[in-house]
Amino acid sequence: MRLTWLEETQEEFRDLDLTQLNVDQALVNITSKFPVPLWSYTASAECHRCHFARNQEIFRNDELLLEVDTKFHLLWRFYKRNLGRYTDSTNASDFICQVSPDVGEFGVYDIVIDSAGNCNVHTAHEPVNIYWPLLLYMFIIINLLVIFMGARWGYKRFCTKRPPPRPASSSCSTEARGKRHRHRLRSLDTFRGIITVVMIFVNNGGGSYWFMEHSIWNGLLVPDLIFPSFLWIMGVSIALSVNSLITQKVSKANILLQILKRSMIMFFLGLFLNTIYGAQFKTLRIMGILQRLGICYLIVASLHTIFRRSDIVTPPNPLRGPYQDMLLLLPEWCIMLTLVILYLAVSFFLPVPGCGSGYLGPGGRHDYGKFRDCPGGATGYIDKLILGENHISEYASTTAVYESKPIDSENLFGTVLSVVHAFLGVQCGMTLLVYNHWRAKVQRWMLWGVTAGLLGGLLCGFSRDEGWIPINQVMWSLSYVLVTTSFAYLTFSLLYVLVDVPVVAKRLGWGGGPFYFVGMNTILIFIGDEICHSMLPFHWRLGRMNTHFMLLLENGWTTFIWILIALILYRKKWFFIV
Repeated sequence: MRLTWLEETQEEFRDLDLTQLNVDQALVNITSKFPVPLWSYTASAECHRCHFARNQEIFRNDELLLEVDTKFHLLWRFYKRNLGRYTDSTNASDFICQVSPDVGEFGVYDIVIDSAGNCNVHTAHEPVNIYWPLLLYMFIIINLLVIFMGARWGYKRFCTKRPPPRPASSSCSTEARGKRHRHRLRSLDTFRGIITVVMIFVNNGGGSYWFMEHSIWNGLLVPDLIFPSFLWIMGVSIALSVNSLITQKVSKANILLQILKRSMIMFFLGLFLNTIYGAQFKTLRIMGILQRLGICYLIVASLHTIFRRSDIVTPPNPLRGPYQDMLLLLPEWCIMLTLVILYLAVSFFLPVPGCGSGYLGPGGRHDYGKFRDCPGGATGYIDKLILGENHISEYASTTAVYESKPIDSENLFGTVLSVVHAFLGVQCGMTLLVYNHWRAKVQRWMLWGVTAGLLGGLLCGFSRDEGWIPINQVMWSLSYVLVTTSFAYLTFSLLYVLVDVPVVAKRLGWGGGPFYFVGMNTILIFIGDEICHSMLPFHWRLGRMNTHFMLLLENGWTTFIWILIALILYRKKWFFIV
């Protein structure tokens, strides 16, 4: 008996060994009774404006058995003759029929073409439900969190003794204690920790679910929210840390030196991680996640330090009160808007050799092959021009679907709007410093979040592919910046209320754990995960590992181990600070 919630595959069906299928695979058996041989062509729903690609020839009364990927919906067409490697969707020459079967993991499907040229689809073997393991996994996580919070509450309630109140005449003044124990914005560390946990889970496979992988080109899935959230959080931290240093009377020259040091450390850490499988200078990848973070930190933190004013605590002018937090950043806003205009001008008007101007696609089969050698348009061209083809990422998810040349996911030109992304976090930090009451802060953040989301939606036409500027993580498009900024503002607003607003946090009794502990050591955990990616006890294999259930167990175990390490480091007060 098949336990579909565990995704145990039936060993044999029609003499087919279904256990040899990998995760997200199914079998399609094509049978033709048409008088003449036919040619099958397919097009993926993920491949926007692509030609149909040729598969194989099918003879009369023959059967063609194919393993197909169930992640992306396929449209099948059958022609009476070979139309070449590709044929566009409008080609009706010798067209017989088409079908679009809804295939699922470990299912077996029959496509039968009768003598009259009609296509019929039958489900011979039912697929498994890939979402049952995910529901079970979420149920386990929720229960573990409830147990953790309950144990923490019980420990504080029954196992700890409150220290007696200190007398007012204590030699350690309140002011001195405040200087030694600087208050951290706990909700910001919690937000960073949540994003880090999701990043670890995704980087280690995410259970191989389609929504736990980056969008092939345009669109927004769970992993596409991770990196922009880190940039935004870094921007908030910049506003708070620069304010703290200036309050302590540290000179701007010294602050700028610290910024330069941290930026260089981040950049070179990322560069060293690119050599984890060997250092070949001729093909060394230059850019990466930490490299882009380092560049953005250098630019945004330096600008904020240079233009930082010291009068933000003064009562706001009644005429400019609602805009005080923006006016304090007016010089920086002018620079950021200039960067946005520059980015758009280059993206839409820079003439790219062999590609023209204004192309925003992945190249390859996209747009029916008109821009086959133009991945990313101006973005890809600038990377090749400055860094060279040998120094960009060799892997790109677009190559499998669009058959295009790779484009670096952390490309150099996309850093321009990444700087703007980080600055929008600085704006959030400035709001935190300017407004006194938590309601005013949250209302302001909610307004920013909703406005940014609507602007991003208008730019992309509230669609994946058809807007003026589609949401695109690789290109780091303006709509992508606005929509992910909206997510960051709204998520942080919620966490701020739950964790840092005393009247709410006291009732809930939740201090952000276990995510808070992870957020205190994000860079260390990121580096550790990159280095230990294939090592015990973080990773293991048991059997074929060809089901979502087994992959969820392994990926969840890896994530749990890193959370446990973060908790131990926090308890020992070991923090990796760049």
